[in-house]
Formats: sequence, C-alpha cells, structure tokens
Amino acid sequence: MKFMEVSAYFNLLSDKLVNWSKMIVEMVPNFVLAIIALLLFILIGKFVRKIISKILNKAINNKSLSSLISRIIYVIVVTIGFFVSLSLLNLDKTVTSLLVGAGIVGLALSFALKDIATNFIAGFFMAVKRPFRIR
Repeated sequence: MKFMEVSAYFNLLSDKLVNWSKMIVEMVPNFVLAIIALLLFILIGKFVRKIISKILNKAINNKSLSSLISRIIYVIVVTIGFFVSLSLLNLDKTVTSLLVGAGIVGLALSFALKDIATNFIAGFFMAVKRPFRIR
C-alpha cells in the first residue's frame, strides 16, 4: 500500500516537472524578446536623453536643469520599456498591480511632499525664466 502511494506522488511530481519544463521551453522566445525590447528601450532612452539635453542646453542655458529633465525623460522611457517587457512575458496582471501600486505610492508621496514639490517647481520656473539678474 505504501509503495502505491509513493508511486502516485512520484508520478504527480514527474508530471508537474514535465509540464514546467514544457512551459519554460515555450517561454524562452518570449523571454528573449522581452530582453531585446528592454535593451532597445534603454538605447532609445539614451538617444532621447542626448537629444533632449542638447536642445535644452541651447534653450535654457542651464546645464544642471537640462541634465535633470533629460534624466527624468530617460527614466520614463526605460520604465515604459520595463512594462512592455513584462507584457511580452504575459505578465499583464503584474503590470496592472505595479501600476496600481505606483499610483497609490505617488498619491501618498504627493500629499506628504506637497511643500517640497511646490518649492521644486518654483525653483524650476525660476531657473528657466531667470526673473532676477546679478549686477
């Protein structure tokens, strides 16, 4: 009787392992495609960052501000690439959960850092418009 139970568990385990190995083999092309997509978005982000940095250096004439804006745009492009890569792996529920979590964290941080954000935006506009001149 014990041998039959062990044999049944062994068959169940071997069936699970065979199914998992088939799933892994089926997912390899999607995984490679997701990595390629993420690397492509990273390269696009670097390219966009260089272009935006050059344009802003001419327009704003403030190196640190143009660097900040170009890095923010780079992070946005790479984040979009990360979500596209997760979607290619058929992890749409994970993408939805991450976006919902990011929204909740963003809302909480916006209330907590309201004064800092206001000062940051004011400093940004002062750096762009330069309302004061040193004489």
